[in-house]
Amino acid sequence: MTSESFPYEQEFVDYLEIERGLSDRTVDGYRMDIGVFARLMVREFFPQGMVLNQLETKHVRRFLVYLKKERDNNAGTRNRKLASLRSYFKFLEIHGYVEKNPVQQLRNVKTAKLLPVFLTIDESDRLINAAKKQAKPPYRDHAMMRVLLQTGCRVEELVSLNIGNLNLEEKYMRIIGKGNKERMIPLTDKTCAALAEYLEARVPKDEKEKAVFLNHLGMRITYPGVQLVFNRLCEEAGLNRGRLTVHKLRHTCFTMLMNAGVDLPTIKDIAGHESISSTEIYVHVTQRGVRKAMARHPLG
Repeated sequence: MTSESFPYEQEFVDYLEIERGLSDRTVDGYRMDIGVFARLMVREFFPQGMVLNQLETKHVRRFLVYLKKERDNNAGTRNRKLASLRSYFKFLEIHGYVEKNPVQQLRNVKTAKLLPVFLTIDESDRLINAAKKQAKPPYRDHAMMRVLLQTGCRVEELVSLNIGNLNLEEKYMRIIGKGNKERMIPLTDKTCAALAEYLEARVPKDEKEKAVFLNHLGMRITYPGVQLVFNRLCEEAGLNRGRLTVHKLRHTCFTMLMNAGVDLPTIKDIAGHESISSTEIYVHVTQRGVRKAMARHPLG
């Protein structure tokens, strides 16, 4: 094992991709997290190479201290890397590669719950209007922003969207989400019109290219590519506030639906959340109504 790898790396990657159906981006994240752990173990405890059955909880605790003090990782980042280790050791247990799980007794670090950042309706309109002005590639940016804001799909889902996933006549698109779970999301008239306009002008590099959204080379656009487009449009629309990433359009969609009176179970289905607890954070939008009501309090 080199200092850049870890035991059963390729088997673990195959397990994540095939059995758990995770995206390439997510798998890369797991691989990098465990690589950081393995390098620390080799550096401080196992100079001849990390021995799985000699790993103990104290080694994982040392890793968490290292992340906090030497890499300055916040609580959320440390929890994410601990989750990567949990998945890795679960895989090792399933396949009989370890006799004990050194991560089992460790709990996540408590983190402050931040309300999701989202665009207002006015800001969303400004973003769409900025996208309408773009002509390279023709109409793509407008269609992308419409899809993200209307469906609340993840950027990974947008990037992996294929022509066969769209049905503009019946007005829906089929999304393959986390764990290869499929869901159908209806499309509004404006989103269908934006997609139809873009698809008519779409120029793939190869006629066999299935991707809906293409980059300037006529190939499937990437997650960083979508983020670059979003950054440029935000600048043109004058949306320069902090914590604003393209993922926030997903939060914007569900916040708008909540404000419109859509119930949590329906939003959960649209979002593709496994648990409604993931959806409940959008209840924060009701606080506006609460504030207005309390302003009318007789003793106010």
